[in-house]
Amino acid sequence: MSLREAGDDLRITVEDHGVGFDAKDEVLWTTGGGFGLLSVREQIRRLGGAVEVTSAKGGGTRVSIHVPRQKEPRRSS
Repeated sequence: MSLREAGDDLRITVEDHGVGFDAKDEVLWTTGGGFGLLSVREQIRRLGGAVEVTSAKGGGTRVSIHVPRQKEPRRSS
């Protein structure tokens, strides 16, 4: 797992070398199945970000999340 700043974005990457899955499987993204990825994708989109999933059966998984950083609100004096 890594977390880094890239310009005005935060980038979070989670990677494993497990059994993997077919990331192009439409059922995964349309029914909310599998690890809550549909929910994660929708929440990140609401923040103006994006989720990229790269996986293959037998080849592990990488989930990359890109989220724009929020500017800190100004404090009134």
